[in-house]
Amino acid sequence: MAPGTPIGGIIVKGGKNPGGQMFVQTVTAADGTYTLTGLPVNTGDTYFILVDIPGLDTSGTYRRILTSGTSTITGLDFMVYSIYIYPIGMATSIAKDNSVFNQEIKLFPNPSKEITYVEFELIKSANTEIELFDIVGQKIKTITPYSKQEKSKYKHPIHIGDLSSGIYFVKIKINDSENVIKLIITN
Repeated sequence: MAPGTPIGGIIVKGGKNPGGQMFVQTVTAADGTYTLTGLPVNTGDTYFILVDIPGLDTSGTYRRILTSGTSTITGLDFMVYSIYIYPIGMATSIAKDNSVFNQEIKLFPNPSKEITYVEFELIKSANTEIELFDIVGQKIKTITPYSKQEKSKYKHPIHIGDLSSGIYFVKIKINDSENVIKLIITN
């Protein structure tokens, strides 16, 4: 298959988090779309969504807070790369101090050629730092130096046009919590 081609017949699961109890699963349509039905929605509870392909490691899940009346959430795409399955453009933080941001950090577009963006929202002031590393863990560049940021939404550009194709990692530090998102650069 060509890169970016949707895959049909893939198992997608959804359940409650924390607890890990799986409630529903479905299979992707030929165009790669999927619909999870039957989740017992309790307003404010967090749910996970993951793709399960035998023989491949799932390197991340989407976590969403669902509310009564939520019928559609878009942009919950996954990518298969090498032996891993991962959510495109997003890492859901498992932070030591998740009281300073809304627990979602996005990296998009991913894969990318020229520029990608890191986006997050601080719900109160915090010290932040964003760095880019290559696959062996060598720091390539500092995107934003360690500094205090006020309560706000942030969208930081990362210019990557000068880098070779490959796998990189964006490390976002918020106070004492570090979150790492895989970035694929294509030429």
